[in-house]
Amino acid sequence: MGGAIKTYRAVLIQIREAPYIEAARSCGASSANSNGALYEGLYYWVLEPAVPLMFAGLAFALLGFALDRILNPTLRGL
Repeated sequence: MGGAIKTYRAVLIQIREAPYIEAARSCGASSANSNGALYEGLYYWVLEPAVPLMFAGLAFALLGFALDRILNPTLRGL
């Protein structure tokens, strides 16, 4: 039990000192404030990167379905 707690603490310290955390703090974000973009009405911080990721995921899914339909011999007759 004690080893797991020490390991968890070591990983947490590494994350806390990560460059992106330091960059967020240098921009003025506190530890409690960095996850509250939706609560402050900053929807574009969440939606702007989410929309391209959604379209990329949809594109890969459709490509996979098309390749499956072309290359799978049991689906060729459909």
